[in-house]
Amino acid sequence: VDITWALIRESNDPPSIPIIDGETQGYFGEPYEYTFITSDIDGDDVWYFIDWGDGEVEEWIGPYNSGEVVTKSHTWDEEDTFTIRAKAKDYFGLESDWAYLEVTMPVNQLPQFPFIQWLLEQFPNSFPILRQLLGS
Repeated sequence: VDITWALIRESNDPPSIPIIDGETQGYFGEPYEYTFITSDIDGDDVWYFIDWGDGEVEEWIGPYNSGEVVTKSHTWDEEDTFTIRAKAKDYFGLESDWAYLEVTMPVNQLPQFPFIQWLLEQFPNSFPILRQLLGS
């Protein structure tokens, strides 16, 4: 930390709680993108700590500009409900509170059948029961 800067600046506030945005339901084994954004009232650069809820973490990635949208991709390898947690810290080490986003990778993952998908696309008003079963 630059002592001169710290002496000139009378106070420092932590960054705001990050906003996490992205899919909340999906299929395990597929990558999903999530955005993280926070602002620092003092205009300091920020770093993020991201806990994906499955044992994988990204420890203090950055620096990023205050208010900059950060996009990260993650793939869950199993069926479950996971809680993404993220917090931010500024140049002087002050940390925000945690932000949370719950993500569900469903147990009832249906296999893909390209011919059936093609058939449903070609005849959109046919096979209503099949369409409902496949969630199309």
